[in-house]
Amino acid sequence: MLDGKIALVTGAARGIGKSIATALACAGASVALHHHQSAAEARSLCSELEDGTGKMIAVNGDLSNLDEVNAVMDAVEEQLGAPAILINNAGGGYLPTPLADVDLPAWRSLFALDLEAPLLLCQRALPSMRKKKWGRIVHIGSNAVRVRSPLMGPYVASKAALHAITSVMAKEEGRNNILINTVAPGIVDTGTGDHVAHVRQRPTDPLAFVDAIPLQRLCKPADVANLVLFLCSDHAAYITGQVIYLNGGDRIETFSLNSEFRPQNPE
Repeated sequence: MLDGKIALVTGAARGIGKSIATALACAGASVALHHHQSAAEARSLCSELEDGTGKMIAVNGDLSNLDEVNAVMDAVEEQLGAPAILINNAGGGYLPTPLADVDLPAWRSLFALDLEAPLLLCQRALPSMRKKKWGRIVHIGSNAVRVRSPLMGPYVASKAALHAITSVMAKEEGRNNILINTVAPGIVDTGTGDHVAHVRQRPTDPLAFVDAIPLQRLCKPADVANLVLFLCSDHAAYITGQVIYLNGGDRIETFSLNSEFRPQNPE
């Protein structure tokens, strides 16, 4: 499906990024697995995926440092070539603080990772995509933009901006057959729920949120990877500028779990 394509996946050593990198590699792509301070995991994944048709490399870099963003792309271009597929997955920095109390340097650091790094990587990748008249860019956004919960203001703002540039850039690059979309998952069960519990001040068990989700389960990394793979394939050749909320049907604006609306299991 993706034989001969070169992909860069940021934050690829674990969790969602690992699943995405695996899906792309299994589809035939050569994949650069970006990581930051996860060298052992990235090398291990490269070894696991080496039996595929593509080549795997691991690239280290702190994407909150814009100089290192450029260094990551330099390494990818030197070792694999210019990527035709860019997956901006790396992100984070929840800053669980009321907006009135947010520290401005911390705010800027979060935006550097969640917004500026994806933009700079796009700027680096786009010239080659334009020449080839083929490109796929997928950002990993967040359902938090739709929920807008308290204590998540900086994170929501950064992801909302990422959602916004998706549609703008898609309009700008559509004539070049460069498709740009965002996948915005809900809570993803990567094996821990600690960051969610901290922000929400809920129990550490991520299953505490399941009652609010019509499909009655959390999103899995493979759910995200399957959608990303589809968007990178020719099966999605007429899809661009979209923010796709991958949330199991969850459109609830708060985390108040009113028992009146909880689905009832039959006896």
